[in-house]
Amino acid sequence: MFLPTGTFVVNVGDPLEAWTKGLYRASIHRVRSSPNKHRYSAPFFYGPNPKCVIEPLDSDLTRHLTYTPEFLLKIPFRFGDYYHAKFQQSFDWFSK
Repeated sequence: MFLPTGTFVVNVGDPLEAWTKGLYRASIHRVRSSPNKHRYSAPFFYGPNPKCVIEPLDSDLTRHLTYTPEFLLKIPFRFGDYYHAKFQQSFDWFSK
């Protein structure tokens, strides 16, 4: 993907996807390197409080959307439960 110089990229995460009923889709994290160019990245990850209940917001933008998430947990869910399940899924190979 070509991005113009000075581009600012924001990757949306799963909670925002759930809040907006998929209006904004969560990004799949992937980094590619190029032997011909330098790439600088300063990631900043921020998530809701672990006790925060994630459920779709009712707004004029989302009211008409139908949404079937592919999350590990059904909506609504607590962010801490989701984060724990995602961590377990990511590192399940470690415990075997």
